[in-house]
Amino acid sequence: MEVAEHLADKIAQLIPVTRDLTLGGTQRITTNFKAKSVEIKAFIPNTKITSHGFWAEDGTQRVHFTDVNGGSLGSNTVIYFINTDTTNTTRAMLNNIDDTGFDLVWDVVGTPYSGNAVLLISIHGHGGDI
Repeated sequence: MEVAEHLADKIAQLIPVTRDLTLGGTQRITTNFKAKSVEIKAFIPNTKITSHGFWAEDGTQRVHFTDVNGGSLGSNTVIYFINTDTTNTTRAMLNNIDDTGFDLVWDVVGTPYSGNAVLLISIHGHGGDI
């Protein structure tokens, strides 16, 4: 391995995003490199609601959600999740990863929380010629 390749082996980028929780659809997240892993820590301001999700290069997505009462649950299919009850949810799946970013595909079911969530997106990759 060349020294330059070794020195540029690991890179990271942090992107803060605000998302309206009532909107479905696809949201493009632009990055400086192709993600090898993604972590999203999210919260709804002025509440106790949090969502902590992970995506790995093999396509695995996992999330842990905490509601206003301190209850929690997990999901093995999405990177972001909140719910007001079992029939009113907002969730996002990470998709279409390439050299310039990835998509968060948002799915809104019923009438979930209104307002915005703050997402702190941490992306990790390998350097190359950056």
